[in-house]
Amino acid sequence: MSLRPEAGERPPVILVAEDDELHRFVLRRVFRTAGLDAELRFVGDGQELLDYLERRDPHADEQASPWPDLVLVDLHMPRLGGIEALQAIRASPALHTVPAIVFSSSDQPHHIDRAYASGANAYLVKVGDFDELVSHLRGLVGFWLKAARLPRRMPTDIHGWLP
Repeated sequence: MSLRPEAGERPPVILVAEDDELHRFVLRRVFRTAGLDAELRFVGDGQELLDYLERRDPHADEQASPWPDLVLVDLHMPRLGGIEALQAIRASPALHTVPAIVFSSSDQPHHIDRAYASGANAYLVKVGDFDELVSHLRGLVGFWLKAARLPRRMPTDIHGWLP
């Protein structure tokens, strides 16, 4: 499945909250192998994820920090973990519609339950098999960025929002 943008369109932006450099490297390689033409943006923890989404320095400039079409969140990160970041996103009227997928190495049922209870749209385990990971991410990203119909970015002033 190709995720190539139409002529003149920007590639989809996927914001990834991931503190592990090796996981970032693998994710970039998976996207290349899967043929997913997306712009991956990385933040190092849940606090930086919120700073990016809420346009706080150093992410105030929309050109330098474009609005993400999809967010991938690791669970275990320094400063602010994925669960707390998800809860903050879902509690914010300006952010609560952002598609947020947990992308974690944990397959523990209590982590999965807590992620969904905190507002995750999906939960994907970082499997050890590279080809399986390519297949999973191709399907997940294809669904969220091609098949699913997503809401527009909510304006900062939610009172001006027309459903």
